[in-house]
Amino acid sequence: MATAARLRTYRMFPPAGHNLFTVQRGATFDATTNGYVDALAQDAEALQHAGWTRVTEIGPTASRPVPGQSSDIPGHILQFPPAYPYYDTTLGYTIYWSVNKMTWVNFQHTVV
Repeated sequence: MATAARLRTYRMFPPAGHNLFTVQRGATFDATTNGYVDALAQDAEALQHAGWTRVTEIGPTASRPVPGQSSDIPGHILQFPPAYPYYDTTLGYTIYWSVNKMTWVNFQHTVV
């Protein structure tokens, strides 16, 4: 049975004075209210090329990325540098990949 692809989402901050951007496929991103937008990988790349800053990958606990074969990029192997950040929307804060523990930890290095 095939598993559903995990859709990578990134928190993006706009360049100063440019809170709106429409990507080629027609979706408009508006950072006016929050000061940021959350965008799927394909849109995050377009936003980044337009001067937006990719801050961190985000998502719920169940969607945390894990090293190894990517579920959303065929043939791609995920590798994380030490302290790779992920904003866990279930927990409500940023967690980090621990290379030593091979799992996600909070800022106090406690496994979460």
